[in-house]
Amino acid sequence: MKKLTILLALLVFCGFTVLSAQPVEVYYVTFKVDMNIKMLMGEFDSLLQEVRMTGTLTSPNWDPPTAPILTDEDGDGIFQTTLQLMSGDYEYKYLIGDAWGNDESLVSNRAITVSGDQELDPVFYSNMSEPEFPAVGDGKIALRLNVNMSRQRQIGAFNPASHVVRSAGSFQGWAPADAPDMEDDDENLIYTVVYEVDTSETYEYKYLIGTDWGQDESSNRFVTVGVNDTAISPVYFNNEPYDPNFSPDSVNVTFQLDMSTRTLEGLFDPEEDSVVVAGSFNGWNNANENYFTDADEDTVYTGVWKIPGNQNIEYKFVINASTWESVANRIAVLGDADVVLPKVYFNNDSIVSQIIDGDIEFIVKMDVFDELGVFNNTMDSLKVRGDFNGWGDSDPTKSQMNQDFLDPNRWFLSVPFVQTPSDEEKLFKYVVVLNNPIKDSWTDGYERPCFHGGGNRSVTLDEGTAEHYYDDIHPDWVIEDDVYLNVNFRIDMRPAMDPLVQGSDLFDPATSDTLWYICEQPSWAAVMGWEDSDQMKYLYFTDDDNDSIYTATLTVNSAELSNATFNAFVYRYAFYDQSAGAWVSEPSGYSNFAYRTRYIGQNAARSFPVNPWPMPLDTWTNKEIKPDQETDPFKSYQDYVSIRPELPEGVINNYTLNQNYPNPFNPQTSISYSLPRPGQVSLIIYNVLGQKVKTLINGKADAGTHYHVWKGVDDRGNKVASGIYFYKLEAENFSAIKKMVLVK
Repeated sequence: MKKLTILLALLVFCGFTVLSAQPVEVYYVTFKVDMNIKMLMGEFDSLLQEVRMTGTLTSPNWDPPTAPILTDEDGDGIFQTTLQLMSGDYEYKYLIGDAWGNDESLVSNRAITVSGDQELDPVFYSNMSEPEFPAVGDGKIALRLNVNMSRQRQIGAFNPASHVVRSAGSFQGWAPADAPDMEDDDENLIYTVVYEVDTSETYEYKYLIGTDWGQDESSNRFVTVGVNDTAISPVYFNNEPYDPNFSPDSVNVTFQLDMSTRTLEGLFDPEEDSVVVAGSFNGWNNANENYFTDADEDTVYTGVWKIPGNQNIEYKFVINASTWESVANRIAVLGDADVVLPKVYFNNDSIVSQIIDGDIEFIVKMDVFDELGVFNNTMDSLKVRGDFNGWGDSDPTKSQMNQDFLDPNRWFLSVPFVQTPSDEEKLFKYVVVLNNPIKDSWTDGYERPCFHGGGNRSVTLDEGTAEHYYDDIHPDWVIEDDVYLNVNFRIDMRPAMDPLVQGSDLFDPATSDTLWYICEQPSWAAVMGWEDSDQMKYLYFTDDDNDSIYTATLTVNSAELSNATFNAFVYRYAFYDQSAGAWVSEPSGYSNFAYRTRYIGQNAARSFPVNPWPMPLDTWTNKEIKPDQETDPFKSYQDYVSIRPELPEGVINNYTLNQNYPNPFNPQTSISYSLPRPGQVSLIIYNVLGQKVKTLINGKADAGTHYHVWKGVDDRGNKVASGIYFYKLEAENFSAIKKMVLVK
């Protein structure tokens, strides 16, 4: 940088004569401080806190409020500023904020001699080059967790003065009541706790407000630790980022709830019962004391809440702190002015129903899962759980299902209801109880019904009977063990890359973030032999052409897998954020269609004429309810045929050898062929010299379409080299050869 020259004129008072003029050199000096460790310790938030430097090099000296602020333009955690200094010796310190108390307490004053332009190397704040951890026992490591509560405080869902923050997970038995309070000693709204854990393990956990479940994050987090103490970078509670443009102005929101229907039905007693509102603005606290009132006794109850404006809130009404509405979350859009929300009925029920005594018979059929070998009707059992039994099984007469001795795959239970509205929906799900230890992978027995996108089922007394296949999986949807299928999934990740949509948890392939398919149907995971987890790594997506449309091929069944499965996919997406060391998932929740439901197209029972099957394009969403839903595999097929009229309808008239998929391939590829009639078939792979490499089949085959997977090995099981290979089909008087390429 160019030096500055200042001419100092010394004037003689007598006669104002200039006696001398001396140039004084001024230099540019750049100071840098690395704040990454402070951020990793939860002791600095670049959005809410500032880094300053003060000392003898500032004017006034050692004055924090006027000290220059350092900035981090490239987001690498290194903050810097450039000062203009004259030559000489200086002392200085860095500090967080604009007052003493959070300065570099672990180091003496820093010193510098200025004699020219300088760009100093970064130094760690307080010279702390790595996180500090408490001592732990032998064979253990310390795991530091940090959660940023600034957004929850911003929207009024968290109050540091009255709420506690905890983390519970597999490292402490998922017991919120036993978890320690997380600490925020410097009051920057980043809460920290250190757990003593085993080495080389993967743990799941989540953060919560309070000492029990109810105000917890919507999805589990996970961390894999090695043999060294580990600190996880701070994350926002529920991945909701702080909004610098958020208006903190509070508005009065008046809620109005008409309880006339419930009162006339005898389900609400104004003399004895109470009603409150719980939502995102109060941490979904259903036990708060801000009860609604009905001053004029017209059965319209009102309550007024002061809530930060200019935001969307979700909420529900609750009777006696226990009976929640069964409708989807209500939504209100708040501006910067007080608002009176429109009057609504509890559960949106404005019709007085007939109050009756009656029974509902619950029936579930397990044909598919018995056929697939993951449910044993002589050892395993079924329960039904719903709002009528507290979603529990403490009363077997309302939960334990009975087996039909004439049809062992049919289970039933008749549940009595007393003085209940005849048209009131009862929410429920069926639950598998496995007694075979071989099937430990199916640990979550709750079904995820396809027709509800994984959401709850419902039935009324008027209907009287609820009869279903478990998970809504029909026997016609079974993919038999000799039918080999691939499925191509596609997802548009542009919303996940948009900071205006995604906030701070951006999907960034440049930093090696990885995208995965997350199966949300425990029964399907059990059939496939997958470990049921919200961080499963079985199907990885890539974007080879850099168009932000990510693709992956799922092998549902193959000669190597040799197992039957079924044709329904209940799922969502998640990516692993390498820089934060954490998973970011599409939200789920408990509503209907919290997950996607899709099918491989069928034209008849257990018939899948298109292979590989191209799934419709999905789009990443931050909404709980997923828009990507299908109703059944037959409609999926018809929708596809409508845009591809050349597709076959299942009638095979000619011998056909199809191009392998994928091609080029690594490590495996699928080869398919069709036969109009049964007969002797051979399918053999050759190298470019015409030498036989691998015999895929040499025997009889039925009419229809057949699939074989080649994993790039020869007849002796040895891996073959990269290059060009040919595969030849011979059947009756038909012969065909096609080329494929193996790349490594």
